[in-house]
Amino acid sequence: MPSQFRSLIVEPLQELEKQGKRVQPKAIFIGGLDECADDAQAEAIEIIASSVRDRSTPFHWAIFSHAEPRIVFTFNRDSIASVTHFIELPISSKADGEIEMYLWGAFKNILEHRGFLQLLSSWQTDNAIRTLVSAAAGLFAHPAAVLRHVAYPQDSQFRERLRSILNALFDAGKQVSISPFSQLDTLYVHIMKQIPESILLSAQFLLFSNLVDASADIRWDVAIGCCVLRISECTFKDIYHHLHAVIFYEAAYDPLSSLDPYIDLARPWYDQGEWFHLDQSIKDHVYDVHWNTPLLPQIFLRFPS
Repeated sequence: MPSQFRSLIVEPLQELEKQGKRVQPKAIFIGGLDECADDAQAEAIEIIASSVRDRSTPFHWAIFSHAEPRIVFTFNRDSIASVTHFIELPISSKADGEIEMYLWGAFKNILEHRGFLQLLSSWQTDNAIRTLVSAAAGLFAHPAAVLRHVAYPQDSQFRERLRSILNALFDAGKQVSISPFSQLDTLYVHIMKQIPESILLSAQFLLFSNLVDASADIRWDVAIGCCVLRISECTFKDIYHHLHAVIFYEAAYDPLSSLDPYIDLARPWYDQGEWFHLDQSIKDHVYDVHWNTPLLPQIFLRFPS
């Protein structure tokens, strides 16, 4: 990583400066540092802090992360604490203004991308925005999931999806709950209720398997997971269609069908037919390509911790 930082960032900047094209100071935002492996977390912080001390880059770095022990320990080291400033971002109603602005901007983008921008003033009322802001309770994960659910797929049903969410939140508001994230729970339950009965059980197994693997720090591979759960890749994509608001799926660039054009992706591996044999080339393809490189198809839960 230090070599990459030097070769890809520092040296090109130095070359530009030699040419009289000095890069002006800019802000670099880094999110999700806690998603990296422990060693990579500390190494990234140390590289950036070293760059700040040496003034090898003209950047101001803003790093956002959960306060995991390894990250906190690294930032508290004297050599790093001296060039950093810590700001805690609590979950509170103080974020309501930012969430409201975020929602209005996102709704505008949804309408603009579909050619319905003229509906902005009449489509979404202040009351609906206030409902969503109140339901968020200072947690940006809530409006983010709402918007992903409303905006996908790219069709004209976004108003109906938003209305159904608002109705669910309104009904939940009538009930007394001791859960600090009751409105978030309501949203997730509402999303699950949209899954057709025919694939609901598979979707539940899929989420459970992913949570178990995540707790064991195992990277979840779609091709292997579909085989283990005995569902086809087409069924998986149908599940993803309904759960896109809370999971992220990164498709492989090199599908299994490239190994054998007769592989039917609408069927699980165990149901391909008598002709099909899970030979070593396919196993190698799945484990060596889809498992150990950034090209693997994965899903990542967006549920907040």
